[in-house]
This record gives sequence, structure tokens and C-alpha cells, in this order.
Amino acid sequence: NKNFFSVNRWADVSNDQYGITWVNIDAPLIELDKITMDEIEYGWVKEVPKTQTILSYVMNNYWETNYKASQGGKSVFRYSVFPHSGFDPVQSEKWGVECHQPLISIAADSSAPVYQPLFFLDNEKVIISSMKVLKTGGVLVILYNPGNEDEIFHLKWPEKYKTISLSDPFGNTGEQLENEIEIKARGIINLVIK
Repeated sequence: NKNFFSVNRWADVSNDQYGITWVNIDAPLIELDKITMDEIEYGWVKEVPKTQTILSYVMNNYWETNYKASQGGKSVFRYSVFPHSGFDPVQSEKWGVECHQPLISIAADSSAPVYQPLFFLDNEKVIISSMKVLKTGGVLVILYNPGNEDEIFHLKWPEKYKTISLSDPFGNTGEQLENEIEIKARGIINLVIK
């Protein structure tokens, strides 16, 4: 289906020198170039158009049978636009995450102990997508490389952690790794740190 597309966090329009990253916080569907979502009226789009026009498809409630083709009431849709020089997929992903998961600040007790991070990641092009403490012990860490090149990274952690293993998304461990890990371009890797 090329009539509309789902967008995880952002879309980008760029040339070699400059562009914009458009972050769609509340509306995950887009159309490119023109309104094409009704395949009965418009027809099936066969090729993705070369265009700089992104249309936000905000209401996906249209169906020819037994559904109202409109929706009443007030709706709010938030977007952020980030102008930039040359396109950097890592930076666009970071902007997308920052808008979708904004920092929440709360007042802290200045007498409370300061906790150190569980670990440090030494490559800024690799993004921690999520972390979960496992009932079986250790931490499941899902990492993402949004860039166009393979990356190498290392984890640095306190003495209490001893091993890094490949894992499935549920924390079932596989091969134990040394602390020089490769992640493919646009790839995801699941690790368990124990």
C-alpha cells in the first residue's frame, strides 16, 4: 500500500546541504505529494512519488461500509519541525525520541543519595531504545543504530555486572559477548547484562 504510510517518530525532507526533520507526535500516518488515501476514488498508488510534500493523515476512521466518515469534537495534533544542515538519521531519531518521550523533571530531595547510571555506552550513534530489569537477573537492553553505517560500541559498567550476552526480545540469553560489540546499520540488538 503506497497510498499512505506509517511513520514511527519522524520523516525528513533533505538535499545534500539542508533539510527539515518533521516529528509527528500524535498522528502516525502520512500521505506523500497529495491526498490519496481513498483507493476507490483515487486508485492504488503504484510508486512512491519523489516529493517534498508530506501530508499528515490525522484520522484513520474512513471505511465505505457502516462507518461514519467524519469525527466530531476537538482533537489536538502536535508536531515539531527541526531545520538542519546535511541529513543525519541519528540526530533525527534523537529529535523524534525527545519529542515522543520528553524529559519529566520532578523536585528531588537534595539529601537523598545520588545514583550512578547502570552502565555507560561509548558511541553516540547507538541509541538505547529500552531497558528492562529481568526477574531472572540482569538487565535486558535493546539498542538501535539509526545510522547508515555499521557501528562498534562498548559498555562500561560498575563491578556488579560481569557478562554481556546476545538475547531475544524477551531476555532469553544466547551467545556471550566480549565488550566490543558491532551493530549493523539501521539494526537492532538485544543484550542481557548480568
